Amino acid sequence: MKKIVFILILISILLSGCNLFDPHNKDYQEAVSLFNIGEYEEAAEIFAKLAGYEYKDSAELAEQSRNIHQEIVKEQAYVHAVDCFKIREYEISKAIFEDIIDYKDSRDYIVTIIYMQAIEIIQNDPDTAVEILIDIKDYNEEIAELVNEALYNIALNYMSDELYEKAFPVLETIIYHKDSDELFELCNKHIKYNNAITEFNHVGHSAYEAFFELGGFLDSVNYVLYIDAARYAETHKYYDAIEKYLYLSAIDFLDSADLYKKYAYMYHVEVLNLGLYIDKSFDKYGSDKLIDYIYSDFPEYYFTDSPEEARYIMSFTGRSRYFGTYNDGTDGYETTVTVMITDTTENQILFSERFTAYPPSDGYLPQGDVFGSFDFFETDENGLSVYDKDIQPVLTKMFKYDIITE
Repeated sequence: MKKIVFILILISILLSGCNLFDPHNKDYQEAVSLFNIGEYEEAAEIFAKLAGYEYKDSAELAEQSRNIHQEIVKEQAYVHAVDCFKIREYEISKAIFEDIIDYKDSRDYIVTIIYMQAIEIIQNDPDTAVEILIDIKDYNEEIAELVNEALYNIALNYMSDELYEKAFPVLETIIYHKDSDELFELCNKHIKYNNAITEFNHVGHSAYEAFFELGGFLDSVNYVLYIDAARYAETHKYYDAIEKYLYLSAIDFLDSADLYKKYAYMYHVEVLNLGLYIDKSFDKYGSDKLIDYIYSDFPEYYFTDSPEEARYIMSFTGRSRYFGTYNDGTDGYETTVTVMITDTTENQILFSERFTAYPPSDGYLPQGDVFGSFDFFETDENGLSVYDKDIQPVLTKMFKYDIITE
């Protein structure tokens, strides 16, 4: 009987020894319980400790717990980041997404936020916006389309402000978006045109090739003609020069009108020897004050400043005869003028005729002396002025050359 009791006591001691000599089991069971109720972070800590003792499957469960905990944390952060994105708290949202950049579509959100932030600064800082947009342009097709449209609009704004140097590189990155290829070429022409203008203003004739290359773009052709005219003038080909200046002056291009007059004078006076000098002298007062105005159909470039420069001299000599006294006591005069045209080259008088001025009007009550007026032309049936029949052939003889007139 004692032998049986001893065996039972020994079995009992052996069974209870399973717990007495397994100190990690309790922690293991606690970690399992925490894992089962979703306390993965705490479970992972315990399993990690047990893994150091290589206790059962603690290492595997520790890693599993950590992974689950990290996924939960990422999901919570993701949800918060999305909420911030929805209310346009882009900086906060972007910072969170960057912490979980490989979780779900966080990277997509980050790029979208960068795009949205760039759009927000376009009006005030388009240059920075362009840099940001180009950096994300190739992220994916959806972003590329959004970025291309934004860059397209920025380029249009640059061009509307004539900032072609800025628009050009932007259009270069979106060459196939809408009509960006045509805008790219247009922008390129504007840049070349502006460079040609700068070269023209600083150097002059060397800009010819640049303008010529631009063809009919803006007024490039006019600059080509203008430079051509200047080259002709420099080589004393005045006829060719004034021919081009005449066209350019008609469209009021630069100082073409002044240059036309300058070189037309040189052509007619120096080359054709057709200069005309007006000599006005009267026997009263010893001055030309009796002539208020002389009208001529000839362009001013025919007229010289001195008789030495002229081939033809048109002289006016005359006198003023007392005509009567007005009722206010003012004297009235009738003026007689002799007009003579002399060809100094041929030493020949081409024309000489006396004209008597119209007498002062009886109904005119002037202040001071009055002298009538006269002209060398008559009025035809249509009321138009025509040269006096005697002076017309003289003028035709004087200016019988092929002359460019205005």
